[in-house]
Amino acid sequence: MNKIIILIIAIYIFSYCFLFKQDYINVSQIIKKQIMSILNKKENRRKSDVYAFINIYIIPLILSILIAIEKILSKSFYDNIIIILAILVSVFPTLINILTSKSYKEKNEKQKKIINYTFNNVYFLTIISILLIILCFFKTSFSNLHINIIDNIPLISKIFTLNNCKIVFDTIVIYLIIEIIIHLLIVLKRIEQIFFITFDD
Repeated sequence: MNKIIILIIAIYIFSYCFLFKQDYINVSQIIKKQIMSILNKKENRRKSDVYAFINIYIIPLILSILIAIEKILSKSFYDNIIIILAILVSVFPTLINILTSKSYKEKNEKQKKIINYTFNNVYFLTIISILLIILCFFKTSFSNLHINIIDNIPLISKIFTLNNCKIVFDTIVIYLIIEIIIHLLIVLKRIEQIFFITFDD
């Protein structure tokens, strides 16, 4: 019974933080802005935007599924990811501090637009990094957690087998890792653009 309550509360907290717009937590809007910074509004959308969206979000998902099916991830992998992400997340506030420095406050509209995109990139990176840390911690600390309620529902128990759940979990973890790498490269590119515009001025 306690396991079911834990699951319900965890789902509620996740929904509150990630699925709905709140006064204090605005994760869903940050994710939406990040996607739209790649895809653009429909009236301004180009074929290259759709192509970039597929390369950044869809192809990594397919790759993640294929890797997860191969079952090559070990427990030590998750431990190492937690350590790396803990260091990486500490760097993001420094990036925000650089972007909010006085030298960027009176620049042209093009630079302001790129800075806004870069801000959202860093926020997005922070969110998915924190989510990945939580998932890896969950994997290493609660790997034997099993909710017996699904065993009493034949259809659900056939779909949500332990093996299938592991594949889905590993897919999410791998996908988030790939997205972090891709968006770090995007941030570096946009910071480079900001500097070039600054020097051109």
